[in-house]
Amino acid sequence: MYGKDDIGKFFARHLKNKNIEAPASNIVDGNSGIFVAVLNQKGDTLFDKADTRIFQKQQFPKIDWDTVKVIMVLSSTSAKILKQLIKVKRARPDITLCVEMSGGKTAEHIAPYLSCFDFYISNRREAQSIGNVSGVNKNINAIVKHLLAKGVKLAIITSGKHSVLVGNSINNTVIKYPLKKVIKRAISSVGAGDTFTAAFCAAHYIYGKNIKHSVNAAMDMSALTVSNINPVIDRAPEHIYNSITR
Repeated sequence: MYGKDDIGKFFARHLKNKNIEAPASNIVDGNSGIFVAVLNQKGDTLFDKADTRIFQKQQFPKIDWDTVKVIMVLSSTSAKILKQLIKVKRARPDITLCVEMSGGKTAEHIAPYLSCFDFYISNRREAQSIGNVSGVNKNINAIVKHLLAKGVKLAIITSGKHSVLVGNSINNTVIKYPLKKVIKRAISSVGAGDTFTAAFCAAHYIYGKNIKHSVNAAMDMSALTVSNINPVIDRAPEHIYNSITR
């Protein structure tokens, strides 16, 4: 779904150029935004947050959860939906349940559920908000260790133009990955975090790449996002696929 703003017009034009079917019902009378979806292994959308049953009744449509490999939620997701997804996760432990922080103000809301997630990602400020509500000092390494102690298997903290911290519960380590390249001209940081999350999860959880490779692929995609005025779809799907799977 996309709005009638410039970004929405850009998406509509490129979808048409790439012969991707886009029903008129996909156009909303407002600005374009981000939606959260659950996909099956083939990439088909099983449901998304635009589904009125989720918005109005806080209920999922019928889903064959055996076809689901990864579930990504935002930290602002309602408690009712979170509890339903956690119930699914407990019944199917092979599903990877991920959370992306959507602002420091959601820290208090999501903190009680952290032990249920396999994967956590946020920027530095959001991580410090988690530290504050959890009684952990503002040292980022200590916050990552806290997340691992809660049961998170993999925790990633991004720091803008600096580095990426990755905490791994397998060996209880926190490793700093410096940026691969300097971005000479950053146009906008909008979407950089979402791009990093999507690229990392695709590389690591879908294509089975190791953590270092997945972080580097995510950095590449984020660098493209901040240094280009056009949305990533302008370079999809060949460049994205090659960057993640090479």
